[in-house]
Amino acid sequence: MKKIGKYGIFGVITAGLEFVIFMVLSMWMHIYAASALSFLVGLVTSFVFNKFVVFKNSKKVARCEIVQFFALGLVNSQLSSFITLIASMIMPKSVAKILSMGAIAAWNYVLMNFIIFKKDVSKNT
Repeated sequence: MKKIGKYGIFGVITAGLEFVIFMVLSMWMHIYAASALSFLVGLVTSFVFNKFVVFKNSKKVARCEIVQFFALGLVNSQLSSFITLIASMIMPKSVAKILSMGAIAAWNYVLMNFIIFKKDVSKNT
């Protein structure tokens, strides 16, 4: 439960940053581009928080973690931008962005906890 709480707190901080950047950028560029760029900023912030605060599987950054995390981020960026674009056709863009961020956050927790930042139990025995 503690890990889920930390994920939630730092997720809200990261989401807030991403949302503010999205709202500012979307005043000057297409919603899809604003969503993708804001997601990228959120992705980097999320990696730092999740690696060193939430999951703390190691102080060393492993190349495979970076590759997996940013590959997931690339997929999520496009998925989030697509959800935002489609949802913004029937609701305000701010609500559409929040909806897409919530969907991505739930799916990310599962992947990060059980795959990307999974602790190596063989080192603990």
